[in-house]
Amino acid sequence: MNLWPSFGLASLLTFIINSFIIRNSLANSCQDLLKSLSPASNEKWIDSDSRDCTKTKCRLGYFDCLGANGWPAPYGESPGAPKTEDMVLVFSDEFNSRWRDFGPGKDARWQALDLMYVNNDAAMFRKSAVSVQGGNAVITASKTESKGPYSAPWGDQLAVAQYTSGMLQGWNKFCFTGGYLEARIKLPGDDQHGGFWPAVFTLGNLGRAGYLRSTGGVWPFSYDICDDNALHKQNWTDHYGQRINRCNSTRGRGAPEIDLLEVGVWESSKPELSTSLQIAPVLPKGLHWLNNAGGVYYPTYADPTLYSGPNGWAGVNSYMQNATMLRPRPGSALADAMSATHKLNASHFSDYYVYGLDWAPNKYIRWYLNDRLIYELNALALKGGTNDANQTVGDRLIPVEPQYININLAMSNSFAPINPDIPLPSSMLIDYVRVYQSRNEINVGCDTEEFPSQAYIDAHVSDYKITLDGFEDFVGNSHVMGPTMQAPSSPHPIAMIAGLAVGLSIILIVAAVFGFWFWRRWKKTRGQTALEARDPEAAAAAAARRRQEEEALRWEEEAMPGRRRWWVRLAVTFWRGAPAARTRHALAAGPIRIQVAPLPAPTTSVYPASGRKGVPPPAVFGGGARQGFVEGPLKGASKPV
Repeated sequence: MNLWPSFGLASLLTFIINSFIIRNSLANSCQDLLKSLSPASNEKWIDSDSRDCTKTKCRLGYFDCLGANGWPAPYGESPGAPKTEDMVLVFSDEFNSRWRDFGPGKDARWQALDLMYVNNDAAMFRKSAVSVQGGNAVITASKTESKGPYSAPWGDQLAVAQYTSGMLQGWNKFCFTGGYLEARIKLPGDDQHGGFWPAVFTLGNLGRAGYLRSTGGVWPFSYDICDDNALHKQNWTDHYGQRINRCNSTRGRGAPEIDLLEVGVWESSKPELSTSLQIAPVLPKGLHWLNNAGGVYYPTYADPTLYSGPNGWAGVNSYMQNATMLRPRPGSALADAMSATHKLNASHFSDYYVYGLDWAPNKYIRWYLNDRLIYELNALALKGGTNDANQTVGDRLIPVEPQYININLAMSNSFAPINPDIPLPSSMLIDYVRVYQSRNEINVGCDTEEFPSQAYIDAHVSDYKITLDGFEDFVGNSHVMGPTMQAPSSPHPIAMIAGLAVGLSIILIVAAVFGFWFWRRWKKTRGQTALEARDPEAAAAAAARRRQEEEALRWEEEAMPGRRRWWVRLAVTFWRGAPAARTRHALAAGPIRIQVAPLPAPTTSVYPASGRKGVPPPAVFGGGARQGFVEGPLKGASKPV
């Protein structure tokens, strides 16, 4: 019997078990590292498929980090290598399970929204546009008209859009305060046609992105001063004050926005990446954050392949620097967009790139592309000021609120005009999302002691939830991972290995049984062939026997329809293979003699079992046209061939 299949299956079993042990140990190493550094942390936020448990970054001042990995070379002689640190993984999603359900209340990390977004969008976000395929989260935009809810300040209403796309939102699930966020992404579309607006951004947990009742007076405030900007509407802004401010609470609260990436194609073959902090209160006319020396840095300003510089969007806050020059100041009447743009190329749409964001609360925000620093914005840029009209805004803050992650693929003429030839459908692929934090500054959670939010959300649920008929939404509790249930504990590795071994053992046993059956059938056929080759009369007898068996089977099927069931036929086939061994022994003993006996005379009758008239079925006589007997070494016994 050929044992190679058994060896092959055993090798496969060994490989699977070893792979599982290695995979599990690697996953546990990341979780164990976090647990050893911060026993109170929830290591379940780390995906079991994650491998990179640490991330090396320089987190000192800008000039102290020059020459570090990913930073420009220092000016002049450096006193020594820049000091770096290994940040530890606190959250990850590798998107390797295609069975994920991002519906309301279904996934611990994300919800795929059914929502008409707020930026004059042309695409409706639908959860059906979000899936997991090939180890990626896939958000697909298509030219499909779609209806969905719009969360307006006055209530929910049904909206219609000519395109359909998707958004993954982590609101009130996982939040982090400070750290390094990175995502590996392949952009949708190409560098020739504008219209797509892929974005990854974070928002303070007090505001739910896209839900205007929750963000009014909250987005994107990062302000902790009791003054007129916090209390009243100013004539240079559309805000009616800060909802939770230093005057009516112990501290000013809000939902500032940090844009890891926004990509647009405004001119063919010239795509650009926009990285921004969106913040309020808005500076009065005549002031600009670029006036504050040392507040921003563009390390790749002189790089022709990755030029970085101030965002040239002339928003409503732009002002005339002199009689002939417009000095753009990106933003709106609700937010200053402290933004930079970076030159991209066609490869960003055909290959994966890693987009990174290092956020140190109250200190700085740094943006990276493939681990290369491209932009820094620090606290100096957020210094307050007074203009010539004696209008004043105090110091704003590099965000200190716990932030959650959003990923979407929007389409809007207000961002990048939609080219009629834009390739549709088209998908944004997210390979992974990871968050690292300093070992001595691990701070994870949406509802922290310093910045609570759950009680406020519970008291204003209608501001955070769609209640339109036909659409489902969910408001959970950030302390409950699931979010509808506690995350199940991971099965013990030994139990999983034992279960895998038992399952594969059953497969091996079944394979061995079928292998033995096929081997016996092969032996039977081989013996029959040898017999027929050695004696023509034996061949004739075998042919007669086959005809007899076929006729008997036909009669049996008509007489007993239940025999047609596959399991009955399989059992009969197994049993009828038994005489093969006896036939083989008879053939191996030497010459044989075939004795042919005539059949009894047929009678004409009607057989109720078959309903046929004439010669009875061969099974009635137990024989056929010929009855053969083998006489040989079997101690005089006569056996049917």
